[in-house]
Amino acid sequence: MSRSERLTAFVAAGARTPFVWGTCDCTLWVADWVLSETGIDLGTGRRGSYASALGCRRLLQSAGGLSVLVADLMARAGFAEADAPAVGDVGLIETTAGPMMAISTGERWALKTADGVAVVGATPIEIWRI
Repeated sequence: MSRSERLTAFVAAGARTPFVWGTCDCTLWVADWVLSETGIDLGTGRRGSYASALGCRRLLQSAGGLSVLVADLMARAGFAEADAPAVGDVGLIETTAGPMMAISTGERWALKTADGVAVVGATPIEIWRI
């Protein structure tokens, strides 16, 4: 199966999976993609450590914010930054709700929402090659 086909299946499964803080939320869903593609779990130590939006905010504040946390995790895992996204790369994108982690579909970005998965056009803040 090609990466594009794996991503299509992952997004479809994500659309059926409930949003749960600390288990399957906007950041851990992306970590699940990275784990499925690389065997590296970016959610280790964070998965299950919070169970609400408030708990998530506290975790992010203690880490210096989402951008700082993600950049640190990606660097420690050895993922290089990219100038333009390829299918399956991950990035931090700006949304009306603030910055969120998302997966590149090539031309758009897939992100976990309370309603499933949204695929949106967005300008990435940062991109990492997976």
